[in-house]
Amino acid sequence: MENVVIKGNKDSLVFYFNTDSVTFEELCKNLREKLNQSAHFFQNSKYTMAPENQLTTAETAILENILKKNGLSPAPPQKPKPKYRYIALDEEGGALYPYTSPKGVEPVSYSATEGNSVLLTKTLRSGQTVEIDGNAVIMGDVNAGAHLMATGHIVIMGELRGLAHAGCNGDREARIVAWRLKTGQIRIADHIGREDEAENGDFPETAQIEGEHLVVRPYEATPKPKQIVP
Repeated sequence: MENVVIKGNKDSLVFYFNTDSVTFEELCKNLREKLNQSAHFFQNSKYTMAPENQLTTAETAILENILKKNGLSPAPPQKPKPKYRYIALDEEGGALYPYTSPKGVEPVSYSATEGNSVLLTKTLRSGQTVEIDGNAVIMGDVNAGAHLMATGHIVIMGELRGLAHAGCNGDREARIVAWRLKTGQIRIADHIGREDEAENGDFPETAQIEGEHLVVRPYEATPKPKQIVP
C-alpha cells in the first residue's frame, strides 16, 4: 500500500496516510513529492483528512500545513445524516379519495403481475394522476401537483415533490423510497404525514410506518446474501 493515497469525491480530495510502515518524517516527504508531481492539479482544491488516519493532533496539523502551502484548503464540514425523523401525522382526517384531477384529465391506471412492479420511464408532471396495482418504480421525478398511487411500494429514482401514496389499499408494510424526498405530504396505507421541507435531506431516503408513526430514514441498501458453495 502506498504511504499517501488520494481519493476524490464530489466535495473534495480525501487524503489517506499509512503510518504503519514509515516514520512520520518519511510520510511528510512522500506527501510533498506527490503534491509536487501534479502541482497544477492541486491548486485551489478542497481536501478532507480520512477519518481512518492514525495521526496525532500535532501530526495532522503539520500535514495540513503542507497541504495549505501547496494551494489546498479544507473542505467545509459535512452535515451528518440524521438517523431518522418522524413525520407529523395529519390531524384533519377525512377521506383519502377521490383525488381531484384537472378538468378533462383522467387518471392513468397500470396493473402488474402478482409480486411484480410497473416501471415508468418518465417524469410525472403537475395535473397527472397515476394509479398502479402493484409496486411502482419511476425513472424520473414526481413533480408538484402530480399524484402517484400504488398498492405496493413506491420507488422514485428522482425527486418526489408531488403526492405519493404507497399501500393505498391498506398495506402498512409498503414503503416510499426516493432519491430526493422533497414532498410536503406522504401517504402510506391509512397514514397521512406532512413533511417539513426544511428537514428534507439531500440524499436518498425511505419512508415507512413504524408503530403508529411515519418515519423517514436515510436509505441503506440491504446487503446481498453470501452464496455458499457446497
